[in-house]
Amino acid sequence: MDGLVGGSTSISSRPISRRPNIQPFSRIEPDDGIPYCADANAVEWYKAIYSKGTPPHKTGLIYMMTGDTGTSNHDPYATDKSHWVVTGPHIMVVGKAARELAAMYPHTMDPDPTGPFVMYPDTPFQHLMIPVGMDHMK
Repeated sequence: MDGLVGGSTSISSRPISRRPNIQPFSRIEPDDGIPYCADANAVEWYKAIYSKGTPPHKTGLIYMMTGDTGTSNHDPYATDKSHWVVTGPHIMVVGKAARELAAMYPHTMDPDPTGPFVMYPDTPFQHLMIPVGMDHMK
């Protein structure tokens, strides 16, 4: 896989490119073109969510440096735009730590994306969304 920066860590990065010859990150993220970095546990979590599998009981970290194009906040498999939320650059904490820390963060279906919140609350894939660098959303 092409990466943002080469190295020997367990962090995988998806390239910042919308060129058609760049393949989606590990063929697990359907919204290709959005750059992000994820550790090995987060990649395992991504694979579980996109295959409708069981999330791993491991903590993973994901950094989406340009934000996302939006998703339904209440159901990872929703096909409508109900409870739609678009976030700017953010860090996602997924898996074990997210489940343990979720009670401390807002669980609203229509969250304020300029502050931390729980995405997909009360589902096996609930995770923490922590915004960073929100200047572009003003």
